[in-house]
Order: sequence, then C-alpha cells, then structure tokens
Amino acid sequence: MTTIAAVSGDGWAVLGADSGINWNDRIIHGLTDKATNLNGLVIAGAGDGHATQVVTNLLKVTPPQRNITGWLSKTLIPSIKELLVQNR
Repeated sequence: MTTIAAVSGDGWAVLGADSGINWNDRIIHGLTDKATNLNGLVIAGAGDGHATQVVTNLLKVTPPQRNITGWLSKTLIPSIKELLVQNR
C-alpha cells in the first residue's frame, strides 16, 4: 500500500511518500520514486509502479504562473496520457 502525505502552510508545502513496491508476493524497497518535483509542480503516484516511474522520471513540464486549472486539464493530463501510451 502506498502512503502519500502532505502538509502546507503560507507559501510552502511538504509532500512525502514511501518508496516500497510489491511484485506478486514479494516486497521490494527503495526502487521507485512515488513523488517528484517538476519545476515547482509536485506529482505523486500510487498503484502501478511502472506508470509512476514513467511519469516521475520522463515527464517534462513547466507549469504556468496563472490559470493552473485550465493548464492541468488541457496540457498536463493529455501529456501524462500520451507519455503512458508511449511507454507501455
């Protein structure tokens, strides 16, 4: 089970995640980054370890200073989807 926790304050935020993954009946520790900072955008993933690795290691984005909501739905989500399709 993935654990992701975050705390934020005025102008700051901290996010942490465990690094263990399961493969069938085996537990493998320290092989995956489940959270990463991409130019000020913190992305975390749980579930499919391969998908999380693809996104945290290969996604190259620069978030805008304004209209982050529009950018998330029009740019970030399609970029993640395309990256995952290319790296099945």
